[in-house]
Amino acid sequence: MQRCIAITVALVLQLGAQELSPVVHWEPITRPHPLEVTADIDPRLWPFYHGVASGDPLEDRVILWTRVSPPALDTTVTVDWVIALDTGLTQIVRRGSVQTSSYRDFTVKVDADSLEADRTYYYAFRALGKWSLIGRTKTAPRGQYSHARFAVVSCSDYTAGYFNAYEHIAQQNDLDAVIHLGDYIYEYAADTTQPWVRNAERIPWPNIELLTLSDYRSRYAVYRLDPQLRRLHQQHPVIAVWDDHEVANDAYADGAENHQPSEGDYHERKRAALRAYYEWMPVREQRHLYRAFSFGDLVRLLMLDTRHEARNKQVRNVGSQATPASLDSLNDPNRTILGTEQYEWLTANITQSSATWTLLGNQVMFSPVAPLPIDTAQLSAIGRLLLPVAVPLIEQRFTTDSWNNYPAEQHRLIGFLGSSTNNVVVLTGDFHSSFAFNVTGAPNQQQPSVAVEALTPSVSSRNFDEILRAAQLPAALSQELLAALDSTLWKNNAHLRLLDLTKHGYVLVDVLPERVQAEWYLSEDVLNQSPSLELVSALQTLRGQRRWEPAQTVPAPNKTQQALPAPADPPDLPTSVEDRRLVALALYPQPAATMLTASFYCPSVDPVELIISDYQGHTVGTMRIHPRERGVHTVAVDIASLSAGMYLLQLRSAGRIEVERFVKL
Repeated sequence: MQRCIAITVALVLQLGAQELSPVVHWEPITRPHPLEVTADIDPRLWPFYHGVASGDPLEDRVILWTRVSPPALDTTVTVDWVIALDTGLTQIVRRGSVQTSSYRDFTVKVDADSLEADRTYYYAFRALGKWSLIGRTKTAPRGQYSHARFAVVSCSDYTAGYFNAYEHIAQQNDLDAVIHLGDYIYEYAADTTQPWVRNAERIPWPNIELLTLSDYRSRYAVYRLDPQLRRLHQQHPVIAVWDDHEVANDAYADGAENHQPSEGDYHERKRAALRAYYEWMPVREQRHLYRAFSFGDLVRLLMLDTRHEARNKQVRNVGSQATPASLDSLNDPNRTILGTEQYEWLTANITQSSATWTLLGNQVMFSPVAPLPIDTAQLSAIGRLLLPVAVPLIEQRFTTDSWNNYPAEQHRLIGFLGSSTNNVVVLTGDFHSSFAFNVTGAPNQQQPSVAVEALTPSVSSRNFDEILRAAQLPAALSQELLAALDSTLWKNNAHLRLLDLTKHGYVLVDVLPERVQAEWYLSEDVLNQSPSLELVSALQTLRGQRRWEPAQTVPAPNKTQQALPAPADPPDLPTSVEDRRLVALALYPQPAATMLTASFYCPSVDPVELIISDYQGHTVGTMRIHPRERGVHTVAVDIASLSAGMYLLQLRSAGRIEVERFVKL
């Protein structure tokens, strides 16, 4: 049975690895040996093995995504899609058809528009006579908004462990979106010398370092077959940016530490990797990946690209043994991690934002950090002997691939934030550990904080204890070194407010007008498949305060309205879904003074009658409209002449009646 499943997976991945691009050189792919492929596959999902996804929600639209695995490569597949108000797809508000082929790796991306703001929708695809899983998504709110919730994640190495954090997030029913800060995939081959990797069969295909478009496509295919990641995408819209491992380790605009001349042209590799990213991720395709999202008047979310857009090459060896030449390069005022255009875009968005809170989706550690001198008070003689080896590695970890390697731009932005009146929360990934900082100009001095920063740990990628374990150090010595590093960071960094170097998980960000609360949901274990994460720490920052303090209410209360989850199993639907009901979607504003906007879904082109009555049942106004097509309709109703009080609005069409209440001021 295992061999049959592996052969099927090999075919799915082979279909996901072909390409006909005129941009990137294509090399034919041979069929992998069945036992080389160990990804999960659910035969019930054919031809939508990779599930569904949504992302980049705006007030009136959202990206819908899927992938088809057709029986032949030399074909064009027509894919139908629907988006509805209910989990059974009976109240359809939009539908359409698109075509896909091997040119896009048989991925499908739809920008479903004409939707209502702040509304949960359910969607699905149909192709080759089969339905996909039903997905759940949500549009962004418009106007006044009182409660937003986001899950923040990064760094999911398929070979390092299970995606338990994704599973935990998938079980939430009141998130506005999942914010993914990069390292969604890793470009490395699996380290098959590690027993767990072999035993758990977390070996991706192709099990080589990724270089070509076919390689990157195949790696996404393996990841998206993972059931925990598939459930995350099924249940929530994702707002994502890339980091380095979507291309190569420690990448910058023109190269990467993990790219050698023998591996070919870097720009060709980068084009291939980013093309695969756009094909496989539910992001809106535009000139830049950095972009902005609004969640009513509460949140302005700015997603940055500190990696592939304009970053200069990192300056290495800038720690305690740095040469004058290295320090001169490091402190060059023209060195950039954002580029001029993105920096100006960022500062303009912060300045112009009228939202209560500004969230920055940022890949790498922003706050200045002092990793030295090491606190040796609790180190044994053996631990002290290891310091000459450990110190350069620790320095490199904190100084090479973060904003600390771009100090001129780092301090320029910190200065800008200090002069701004906005409430800024920096959300960061990459570091595989949990941190919280009050953002100041210097780590070892008590200075006014200009913003706060929260670092989410890795979903599964190796953190400090696992790196030491892989080095086969004795357990007692590993614990000793970790304790010394923990003590060092607390002593050297007065702006540090939270630190955990060993656990995996995610950060839940709960936003109210008066405060932002960050909650770290963590687990030591990624080697066993379980979504049992615990709330370990919680901090809050009050509006206008610009610093972290212990949260007052832990955990933060859920939203009052919980959305129904999308069904776990593939739907048992006919080959077409008929939408049958007249549905009232929204009446706003509530209360209203002169004009009331009514939004409703009409399943036909039959006339719709709007009847306003008072609470004694007296009709006080009527309106009749003639829809030109079925779908969502919005009309403005003049209520200026009505007396103040409570009223009923009836919608009648073809024998169907919907009733909603509203208040006239």
